[in-house]
Order: sequence, then C-alpha cells, then structure tokens
Amino acid sequence: MELMKGAADVRYQSEAVATVAAERILFPVDLSIRKPTHAAALAAARSIMTQIESEAAQLKVGSFTINAGSIRFEHEEKGTILMQLSCILALTPAGEAAFWPRAEGIAATLDLIQKFCEPPPKGSIDVGVYTGQAQHGSKAPGSGR
Repeated sequence: MELMKGAADVRYQSEAVATVAAERILFPVDLSIRKPTHAAALAAARSIMTQIESEAAQLKVGSFTINAGSIRFEHEEKGTILMQLSCILALTPAGEAAFWPRAEGIAATLDLIQKFCEPPPKGSIDVGVYTGQAQHGSKAPGSGR
C-alpha cells in the first residue's frame, strides 16, 4: 500500500456496529457560487441542491433531507457575487439494520456527492461543490421514531 502525502481525505469512518446502529448519516455539502447577482447565485445553489436531493432519492437506500447550515454573500471587487452555502444531506437508512445494506447506502450516497464535486469544465469556475467527512446523527426532530 502506497503512503499518501498530506492529510487523508476521509469521507466516512466508523465502527461497523455504529454504522448499523446509526439512525441517520449526515453528509456535508458545501457550495461556492460566483454569479452577477445575489438572486442568480441563490437560484444556482437551489438548483444544485434540488438536483442532489432528487438523485439521492433515486438511490432507494432510505429517505433524504437537506438542511442548510449557513449562507454567506460576498460582493467581490470585480463586481460579482460570491455565495457560499453549507448544507447537510441527511440519510435515514431504509430496510434492515445490517452492515452490508447500510455500507452500500453510504457508498452510493458518497459516490453521488462526489459526482457533483468533480472539477467544472475548463474556463468555468462559477460553481464549486465540496464535501467532507460524514457523521452519524440522531433521528430527525419531529420524526417520532
């Protein structure tokens, strides 16, 4: 096995028993969007998050919700607006609480998010999608479960 230089980019790490017991898995999704106006940046962010949520539902590994954590608008010197949005894509796993189905659901969700994190086409730096390490969460407030 080859040693990696620098810090490892760990997307998920857990003991197997904790993976099985997790009521929800929380995947960070951060957007950085540069547009001519505040409204255009917000519309682009909403479109991306709607697409992520729609594609996540098609994975059929459980139910997903998106929760916004923070938003920031910056007026840049060149007149553009840089918007940064931090969200959590929360997976409530479906089916039996067993290791392999849970691990498959986590892997599928990580692959979906990674697809959106791929570098934009050359010359297009208007949108960036980033992620970090997923965490376990308790049941959603008001879910009654």
